Amino acid sequence: DVYKRQTQSFSSVIGIPLDQGKYVTCLLLSLFLASFYRFVHGKYVRHAYSLLLGLSYVYFLYGTEMIQTIIISLACYFLMHLLKGKCAIPVFILAFVGLEFIHVKRMIFDYGAWTLDISTLQMLLTCKITSLAYSYSDSFRKRESLMKYHQDHIVENLPNLFEYFSYLFFFPSVVAGPVYEFVDYAKFIEERDEYANVPSTVVPALKALSKNLIFLPLTIIVLPHFSIDFVITKEFENMSYISQYG
Repeated sequence: DVYKRQTQSFSSVIGIPLDQGKYVTCLLLSLFLASFYRFVHGKYVRHAYSLLLGLSYVYFLYGTEMIQTIIISLACYFLMHLLKGKCAIPVFILAFVGLEFIHVKRMIFDYGAWTLDISTLQMLLTCKITSLAYSYSDSFRKRESLMKYHQDHIVENLPNLFEYFSYLFFFPSVVAGPVYEFVDYAKFIEERDEYANVPSTVVPALKALSKNLIFLPLTIIVLPHFSIDFVITKEFENMSYISQYG
């Protein structure tokens, strides 16, 4: 309740709906919380840090709706474990059936709404799950039959459930992405190869943040004056090309 009241106040100040306020809050928090990775060491400690914060984000954003994503993710994991080298296509199908179930449910119960819902997260997880399934399936194929990229991202051993959910709910990307390969995530968590000595990320992060801080207020101020619905009206269609795009 405390977090909800604070987020409502934050949303009111910047003039956006509550769900979007929560979304922005998580994005900004990630900039701060991700910096602590420099001080968090040990494979399972880093996995726990990723997973606990990621689950906290998801619950904060979507509440008990997150149970649906956990069930779908578990079903896909056990299918990988069961089918091994033949898991890629079945997991792909199951993951997308789960995603479509969430989309159809939204269409039935909340058609036409513009509020944030669990389908946002499930689309990201679908990409991660299918990526892992194909990378694991590739480990059962002959190396010479694979492209170099696929060879570099083979998952020899299926991660345990703890590692699997840490990968899916990695908090810096659980809100808005990006999607990444499990092998790259494992290297980051275990601080090996190119992640053994990561230089300071403060300057790149501040550059990215400064761009967002410029475009965010522009979007909030300018967008209300240019309705997206206007582009499908007859009035817009009859305007000259210069007036439409100038």
